[in-house]
Formats: sequence, C-alpha cells, structure tokens
Amino acid sequence: MSVVRQENQHSLTQYGYNLQEARRLSKLSTVDQIVFLTKELESYELHVVRNHVVSLPYSYWLAENGRIFSNQAQSIELELDRDERGGYYQIGISEALRLAKNNPGQLVYNYSPPGPASFDPIPDPKYAKPYNIGQLYLMYSDGEKVNNISVSVSPEGES
Repeated sequence: MSVVRQENQHSLTQYGYNLQEARRLSKLSTVDQIVFLTKELESYELHVVRNHVVSLPYSYWLAENGRIFSNQAQSIELELDRDERGGYYQIGISEALRLAKNNPGQLVYNYSPPGPASFDPIPDPKYAKPYNIGQLYLMYSDGEKVNNISVSVSPEGES
C-alpha cells in the first residue's frame, strides 16, 4: 500500500477528512472552495439522501493539454481515479468529454455499467465492493463548456 493511501486512510478514520483532498482544496481561493464544497454537498444530498436517479447538471471546461476543470477559471481540476475499473473509467469520461467539446450541439452518451469497481485480482479495499447500478452520462457542448448530467440505471432498467 502506498504511503499516500496509508496517510489518507489514517486521516479519514482519525480526523474525518481525506488529507490529500484537503491539501488540494487549500490551494484554491476561498470562493472556489465554497463553490466546490457546495456542489459536492448538493450532489450528496440528491444522490445519497434523496436517492434521486438524475444528477445535478455539471459543466466542464477542457484545457488544450487534456486537463478537465469544473470551473471556468480552471482552478478546480476534475480528478478521475486511474485505479477505478483499471483506468477505463478515466479514459471513458475523458474521451466522452473530448467528443462533446469537438462536436458542439451534439449529444454524447457514455455508460458505466454495474459490476466490479476494480479489475484487479485482489482489489484495493476502496474498490472491493462492486457497483450495483450503472451511470448513463449525457453530455453536450454549447461551444464554451461541456454540460453533463448522469442518470442512475438499475440492472432491471438496462434492457
């Protein structure tokens, strides 16, 4: 287990926060911190507390170097875990956003099905539990940014 992973597990269980995420947020302005945390809380309430199947709308700005940001000032970078589903989740989201950006006004779909969260023979503990629902991402570019919502899809709804 990496030192960063051990440090994050320790800080989360001991203090109730992820040290790596706290360091990343501390580099943002107070306004960007508030915007980021407000969106995270709204998303948590909608998806976890209310069990709503449609996410809040999100917008993303893509930089020329391939980096993805969740604000126009490009100070809040979207973090996609390279370990989730063997990196395919990161590749899929990045490619779908790129396709949407390069095809303004066209709807781009990306589907992450239910199933294993890790393709490793012995998964990292944070990916040991499989996803029991899929996520259908609907994206389009308005020429400035890529707009996105996701819809939770149960196994019964897949067909």
